[in-house]
Amino acid sequence: MAPPQRYAGSNSGRSQELQQPARNPLTRREPKVHNQHSMIGLGPTPALRSTPTKRRHDLDALRSFAMLLGLGLHAATPFVAYWNHNDPDSIVMLVFVRFVHGFRMPLFFMLSGFFTMMVWRQRGLGALMKHRAIRIAVPLAIGSAILLPAVNWSSQWSTQATQAQTSEPASEASANPDAAADNQPGDVLAYSGQQSHPTDLAGETQAAPKGLLSFHHLWFLWMLVLLGVGFTAVAVASGLIRSSIRQRARLHPKGRTVVVWVLLALPVLPYLFMADTGFGPETSDRLIPKLHVLAYYACFFAFGTLAHGNTNTPGSADTTTNSDSRRARLLDQLSVRWPALLGFGVLVLFPVGTIVRPHSWLAASITQVGFAWVMSLGLIGAFRHFFSADRPSVRYMSDASYWLYLIHFPLVPLIQVWFYQAPIPPTISFVFIFSILTMVGLFSYHLFVRYSPIGTVLNGRRTRQHDQATLIWLQRRSLPKVSDRG
Repeated sequence: MAPPQRYAGSNSGRSQELQQPARNPLTRREPKVHNQHSMIGLGPTPALRSTPTKRRHDLDALRSFAMLLGLGLHAATPFVAYWNHNDPDSIVMLVFVRFVHGFRMPLFFMLSGFFTMMVWRQRGLGALMKHRAIRIAVPLAIGSAILLPAVNWSSQWSTQATQAQTSEPASEASANPDAAADNQPGDVLAYSGQQSHPTDLAGETQAAPKGLLSFHHLWFLWMLVLLGVGFTAVAVASGLIRSSIRQRARLHPKGRTVVVWVLLALPVLPYLFMADTGFGPETSDRLIPKLHVLAYYACFFAFGTLAHGNTNTPGSADTTTNSDSRRARLLDQLSVRWPALLGFGVLVLFPVGTIVRPHSWLAASITQVGFAWVMSLGLIGAFRHFFSADRPSVRYMSDASYWLYLIHFPLVPLIQVWFYQAPIPPTISFVFIFSILTMVGLFSYHLFVRYSPIGTVLNGRRTRQHDQATLIWLQRRSLPKVSDRG
């Protein structure tokens, strides 16, 4: 390897990597321009602006898993709406919906905060705002114009169809008022936002006040827009602080630990103002969100940003090397004991949070928030253990899951009509509905979305040639190496 070149006019002997060039006005002006942009947060972080990072396949897969859980949640909610205490299948659906709703969206916002900080550190605030506008604001605007009217139409049509299928005589219904109440079509389709039902757990049952837009299942995109605006304001404000002050104000490792524990406990405060949904937080799908709901998810978003910002070596954040495991960042440190975390969440916090709910809302808030943290961190550790490698099928599902979630909600009422009053257990109906939603979403994604402008907006540009080349490269990479002697 050739020795590093020395600068002209330099007697110190320092390499090019350690000393700025002398008498070179072009290179002297470039750091000033970069510092000017970094001062207001527009440029990338100096330590990472030229350091390539690897894709976190485990977190991509986990984000896709959270999206698919949303399909399962909405596919199961109609069966919870007419929950019967004497029906074991309905009880299974109730437990499933409460369990998933308890951690799914906190996990999603935590991952979103992580990736937001990652894009900012690598590309700068200007690129982050452009990236968030394309990936979030554009789908929200188009979805509000197309998908939300489709949701309202499908809900109205399915309600009329289920009313036409109702054949119970009036005298029989009056003799059995409980059964009549359970078989109301509006209750079956309560999740769609057209009716309200006390057993709804997805937070999407309350009728929107007149004059206010309801985002339905797209509410999380609007929340991400608001959180992105807040992140931008914080980034600009922090960039206005002089670097010397920031250097003095940099937290000691013990100080970072205190901030972490504060963030872990902070969501309990907004949770105390939540309405009792059985298990899990409220969902605010209005144009003007509820402040305590926004604050609750903002805590998980902020934790995700802190988790990515807590790196010890520039550029090693997205690798899986031994050095990275020795100097792991916050998410990996907290999720390393993922089997214990998942077991504690499933076997202790979930049943305890359900039991104490009628007796003490403070105790229920603490246990349910703890359940969200424990399950989120446990799943992060599990996916890091099982999905760290690059797998074409997992990467494909990571890309497709966004499209699946966007289009599934108008389809659920239409598909659910087929199973209304059918002599099929709720669990079997749920499997059919979820399978149909997934197949329709995957077929439409592959045929019409992945290589189209829509796919470019959702996931970035994809080409058939690139997918084929990637598949061939990964197949060759997975083949065992043959020794020359063999």
